[in-house]
Amino acid sequence: MALLWLSLASAFLFYQTLKIIYRLYFHPLAKFPGPRFAAATKWYEAYFDLRLYRPGTFFHELTRLHKIYGPIVRINPEELHVDESTWVDTLYVMPARGIRNKYTPAALMAGAPGSGFGQRFQRAGFGTSLHDVHRKRRASMSPLFSKAAVSSMTATIYSKVELMLQNVHQQIQRQGFAELHLNWLAMNLDSLADSFLGIGNGTDLLKDEQKARAWAGTVDAVATSTPFAKQFTWFIPLASRLPMWVLKILTPEVSRLVKLRRDMLRQPTEVAEQLSQDTAGKQTISAHPELYKTILSSSGLDEREKQPERISQEGFVLLVAGNELPRESLPMEYSTSSPIGQKSYLGSKRNFFKSCQSRIPRLHGTSWSSYRGCTAMITLYIGFAVFFRRNDFILHDTLYERDIEIEQDCLTGKTSDRSNGVRVKYADDKLM
Repeated sequence: MALLWLSLASAFLFYQTLKIIYRLYFHPLAKFPGPRFAAATKWYEAYFDLRLYRPGTFFHELTRLHKIYGPIVRINPEELHVDESTWVDTLYVMPARGIRNKYTPAALMAGAPGSGFGQRFQRAGFGTSLHDVHRKRRASMSPLFSKAAVSSMTATIYSKVELMLQNVHQQIQRQGFAELHLNWLAMNLDSLADSFLGIGNGTDLLKDEQKARAWAGTVDAVATSTPFAKQFTWFIPLASRLPMWVLKILTPEVSRLVKLRRDMLRQPTEVAEQLSQDTAGKQTISAHPELYKTILSSSGLDEREKQPERISQEGFVLLVAGNELPRESLPMEYSTSSPIGQKSYLGSKRNFFKSCQSRIPRLHGTSWSSYRGCTAMITLYIGFAVFFRRNDFILHDTLYERDIEIEQDCLTGKTSDRSNGVRVKYADDKLM
């Protein structure tokens, strides 16, 4: 038995040696500059992302490497990092000039069910490696982002913004300040859920502050685990398959995320049954299209692509990925503008924000602007404009180094673990 284990260890060591030699001298990326240790193993990158002191800081090391090696650096055996803006047109090309499949390890970080078993089993558009498959899946959801569809969401978004303002006022009255990250996370997630999953399937975080705090903890826990998931791509697919009781013991925050993922399987199943019962054989998408109806009614997808398990993953990714960036963007804009929340962000939009009593801004106007060239800006513009036009706020116990400056790369930027968030209070104490 001892001889067997010795033979296995020797074979493993020999294999690793050959792999390192290949990576250093015969790999297609061997000609590019960078640290030799980074070219030989992923542990160079992993050290900066997983160390106990200041984890998730490999992006700081990238700055140092570019100063040494130039605009193109080999950062691990399989990847290059390019610090040259003119190269963007080479990377992002039209299909006629080339096809760019998504890097599979990056796709696996989406945690799509089955993604650990190969590209053909990846479910959501965000976790799809193959260009052609991703294009079909993206096209099936394009009606959701038309001008008509986006305009139909405004009433929902306005109602969520109004509820958020009420919560902010109550929090300032109760404790002397309100924390922007928490309030915008709740507003964004509730807006997304009601707009894309339909009224009644929402998350209702604005109505339950404790539930919102629990979700914020879940989002932060998942973000913090991103550097680990980047190095060990099997982590998220495996976590999604563990029994719920095991997850609750190991990581309660992630268990809430997995529970949401499993609960969302019910919704597309119900929608599919409703569509199949249509006696006319045709289903008209309403002016307020919901995600599952839109995908199931798409003629560009075959029946295998319309399975409830797959399309429920689209809804899950939309909620999880779609709420985090606006949550971070709004407080960042707020805290770095001068005067607070007004000049830099609203200056180019002054004609949309004429009255603080009316519903502002005009949503169709924002879609023509290049300043925020994506549909996600609807919550940014409406929420930001209404919030800072209604009242004057000042920062409360908010420090740039602790609460604003990015310390960790967790897919999105993460501030210090000591941060209490971006806090505000009324400039006029009489409003209390």
